[in-house]
Amino acid sequence: MTGVILVVVGAGILAIRRWDDPLPLNSRSYVYILAASLLEGNIIILLTEGEPGYSRLLLAVMGGSLLLAAVTDRLLCQVHNFIWWPALAAASVMLLCGCSPHCLWEAGGEFLRWPLLGLAVFVTGQFCLFGRTYGKADCYAFCICGIAEAARGIGLTGMLLHMIFAYGILFPVQMLHRNVDRRGRFIRPVPFLPYIVIAFWGVLLAQNAG
Repeated sequence: MTGVILVVVGAGILAIRRWDDPLPLNSRSYVYILAASLLEGNIIILLTEGEPGYSRLLLAVMGGSLLLAAVTDRLLCQVHNFIWWPALAAASVMLLCGCSPHCLWEAGGEFLRWPLLGLAVFVTGQFCLFGRTYGKADCYAFCICGIAEAARGIGLTGMLLHMIFAYGILFPVQMLHRNVDRRGRFIRPVPFLPYIVIAFWGVLLAQNAG
């Protein structure tokens, strides 16, 4: 799975170089990308144990797209729109084809915990409410992650926990870097996507452990 992730990231880097200015990558950047790919690959193997091989493949494609998005956000503070296409396609196939062993409609009878209904509420909230507080790319990332989370049986509560978890990582890190003023605002702009991606895998691992 690490190989699939690296292929997706590599193809994206080459596409950016072909149609835009190359990403300012150095040797340290490549080491970070390799380490993140290995970590994502091992997480995917753990999450998909006993599942069909295509479930693992789709998560790897999504993981590669999310990693590339996080890298470009970190380097450029922007994300090229085409980066979201593989992630959206993979997450949608997971949802529509039921690649996960979880039943989409098993939620203990609580309305807002039904993954499909929760996903609709979550996506609506991203575009109408939460998306106004951060960048469009961050909004897209949360929506695509929400689709994958719904495919794996995670309802609205888990999707909102994903947001809380992402902020819960972001603020302590920025406080350590002395990038938060007395009003709780960031002194310098911060790429949020790396934290969204980390929180996404954290939520999936927590759901798998439970």
